[in-house]
Amino acid sequence: MGSAMSSYREEDYKDGDSLVRFPRTKIERLGLLLALVAGVALAGGLVYAGMTQPKRVIAFLDVSSMTQGTFPGRWNPRVGITLASAAAVMLVAFWFTTKPGRKPWFAQKFRLPNRTSIDFRLVMGSALFGIGWGLSGYDPATSLASVLTGSVDAVIFVAMMFLGMLAAIRFSRSS
Repeated sequence: MGSAMSSYREEDYKDGDSLVRFPRTKIERLGLLLALVAGVALAGGLVYAGMTQPKRVIAFLDVSSMTQGTFPGRWNPRVGITLASAAAVMLVAFWFTTKPGRKPWFAQKFRLPNRTSIDFRLVMGSALFGIGWGLSGYDPATSLASVLTGSVDAVIFVAMMFLGMLAAIRFSRSS
């Protein structure tokens, strides 16, 4: 999970944009506030959809449970429906925003990565994400939302996730 963070380096961005900087203008601060509101809405949606319940996520990932009893057995398609809905919304948004001449509402320009290749870091980060999600039932977003519910296992997961991110950053700087 943390190694995915190492695939984002400053030199991978057009015009040398920094990945992290403080908002300089009023419109950028408004954009930051909007991002906070969107994050809170995402957390609420994840809780409402039940994606903060690891047992539900693992029930979705365990497709062998479809054969137990009448279809769909113990398999829970709700997580897949939530993921498909989120992907559909994102695809529409990305389609609109990437048209030539479009400009973000709360930033000077879009900051998209230059890299288009699939490399070892990307594959390993994806594999670690999938393994972590499958074993724990948490991904980064659902774990952060679950921390707010007071879940001890989510707190442990988030702490380990941040340690993994720090290790990935340190590893990427040394290589």
